[in-house]
Amino acid sequence: MSRKNPHNRYHNKHLFVMGGTQQNRSQWVKAWLETTNKQVYRLAPGLRTYYDYLEQVQAVFPFIPPHEEARVPPPHRWSYAQVWDYHLYFTHFTTEVLFVLEEFGDMEEEWKIEFLRDYASTSYEQEVTKGSKPRFQLIVTLPEVGDLLERLGEHLHLPSEESRTGLQVVYGKFEVINLNHL
Repeated sequence: MSRKNPHNRYHNKHLFVMGGTQQNRSQWVKAWLETTNKQVYRLAPGLRTYYDYLEQVQAVFPFIPPHEEARVPPPHRWSYAQVWDYHLYFTHFTTEVLFVLEEFGDMEEEWKIEFLRDYASTSYEQEVTKGSKPRFQLIVTLPEVGDLLERLGEHLHLPSEESRTGLQVVYGKFEVINLNHL
């Protein structure tokens, strides 16, 4: 008799993993990664600035858009603006990919919201145009979520014909897993 995987219920949601210690959160992510068949892009834990984030994107993401393959200078010499554009492109056109942002709580507040808003907006656009199944998944670990979901909902720009609020979209896309209550 096979045992049911407790992580399966979360495979179609973006996740905020909070509570416990940093080691608990890291172990939870490690166990999760053992259950997925998605391509995993795991950024270094504890990123604090926009530049830290973009340097990690440069180091981790191997894909180069076809129209950029012959580009000079090569990607490792791209400006931060080019890396950011590439990150947006990659997120939008990717499938069966899992992004892991560990210990993201120390990220500068403005950029934390901007990065998460981009992931949420892209996920929303994919839902609207491609159906309800997300094409990528995001796991974010941090000590506590606080009002992050509410602030993210306030910054999510939706089309005027959308009947849901930004907060409703965020709550529909993200699941909070509190390790203190497992």
